[in-house]
Amino acid sequence: TNDSIMSDSKKEMSIEDQLAAEAEELDGYFSDTPLDPKPKYPPLNKSFDAAIIILNLPKVPEAKLEKLTKVVMKLVSRIGNLAVNEDTGFGGVLMPFNSEKG
Repeated sequence: TNDSIMSDSKKEMSIEDQLAAEAEELDGYFSDTPLDPKPKYPPLNKSFDAAIIILNLPKVPEAKLEKLTKVVMKLVSRIGNLAVNEDTGFGGVLMPFNSEKG
């Protein structure tokens, strides 16, 4: 019954009064401090100190590209952990494929 009394009293209140009452309830949850819209990223490392470049891989058809990628990942993972970024979908190995040349 208390809920029905409160809902009846809210019906009688104007929109401005309802908003003011709601603002009072939420007082302390919000801050007047401005947000910093610029995230602070670490400095970009433009060197290839942590990159591994593998040359002379065999040319394979697109059907065998996944298998070759797995073999390369297995060999490279012996050196250390591969960088993976779930946000961008980068799985640790970038192996370009030219559909014209194979």
